[in-house]
Amino acid sequence: GTPTSLVEITNITIDGLTGTAGNLYDIVANPDVVSDWTFTNIVVNSTIIGKCSGEPSNVKC
Repeated sequence: GTPTSLVEITNITIDGLTGTAGNLYDIVANPDVVSDWTFTNIVVNSTIIGKCSGEPSNVKC
């Protein structure tokens, strides 16, 4: 669905995440209230892959 929350999600850093997952879930955020997310060195394998929507422009899904 369309994200409508106005809760700010800022200053997130995830670095060095590795592993295997049964399912990778969708990340849906309101692009008007998210900023300063940093995801680096992430390698996760899954047979079912979700999708992203509304993430900051520097986040690659």
